[in-house]
Amino acid sequence: APFAAALAVQAVVPPGSPDTEKRYYNITWAVVLGIGLLIGLLNVKVIPVIILAQAANGFVLPIVSGFLLWAVNQPQYMGDRLNGRLGNALFVIVLTISLFLGFDNLLKALDGALDLSLRGNTTVTYIELGLAVVLSGVILWFATKNRRKVAD
Repeated sequence: APFAAALAVQAVVPPGSPDTEKRYYNITWAVVLGIGLLIGLLNVKVIPVIILAQAANGFVLPIVSGFLLWAVNQPQYMGDRLNGRLGNALFVIVLTISLFLGFDNLLKALDGALDLSLRGNTTVTYIELGLAVVLSGVILWFATKNRRKVAD
């Protein structure tokens, strides 16, 4: 995890001098390694931390997917390399799946915390899927709104 985090930060931080890039890289892996060491030394139960991280991913992935769909349809960012209809259609499928999984993870968390007994209910699954489809359509409409103005 420290190495992966350091590589991710290195990819995001704007390029500068090699010394600055190396410093960010080293600080990142040291902080992640330090947090892991601290968790181990304090005898923190790691299973809840892992579950929390998975829940956070289930929440963040649809947001990042929606933002990315918006970004690849913005002429000011993409120029003449805007997503076409096929690209948008495939992206909406991915976005719908990530939204559905996000809603499902949220429902699991609520069900576990509040004992709602909603798991396994087919109607609830259809509602989750319907919400994911509608929200994907709204995000696609919003993402291509500026694009339509440029075309007019």
